[in-house]
Amino acid sequence: MRPKILVFYEGLIRIIDPAGRHIPARDFIAEVENTELGRLIDCATLQLGLATLAEQPNVRLSVNMSAQSIGYPKWVRTLEDGLQRSPDLARNLILEMTEKSVMAAPEVARYFMNDMQKLGLCFAIDNFGAGQTSLVQLRDFYFDIIKMDGQFTKNLAQNVETASDAEVLTTLGVDCLQGYHLGVPTLTPPWRQ
Repeated sequence: MRPKILVFYEGLIRIIDPAGRHIPARDFIAEVENTELGRLIDCATLQLGLATLAEQPNVRLSVNMSAQSIGYPKWVRTLEDGLQRSPDLARNLILEMTEKSVMAAPEVARYFMNDMQKLGLCFAIDNFGAGQTSLVQLRDFYFDIIKMDGQFTKNLAQNVETASDAEVLTTLGVDCLQGYHLGVPTLTPPWRQ
């Protein structure tokens, strides 16, 4: 099963090692998430995302971040400056935070999300179900998109990320899907190919 409508792209940050290899976030994020380097990576990711949206006004883009960056002045300035230059970018920007990072500072995340949604920003929680967040806690937030942790979707149809998995999820009422079956991560986005 192929998607009927492309809802958004997800910008995935990569670090290039001295040998020129692209290292996916899953291989370094745990080491830097609670450090200033993690905040700087979030700033760079946001800058790249905002630049992409300014260049491609018809693209809707999800940018990964840690909820810890909400209180980091350089990250906040990056967001504010980008939205001041082009307020219309807000409607195409999705800020995506992991469940773990949101639950590390839930009150800060809640107030930030409420303020930013008034400007048109959209929020996604990633890896939902991998942590200890209950549905009761989730209802106190303002997430527009809930991305279930992969452990809940793998092998639904006896295999991983297949057309059968997509069909089962769609039948169950899942609105949006992502994964290798639908689109493999690339270093060159489709609008630049």
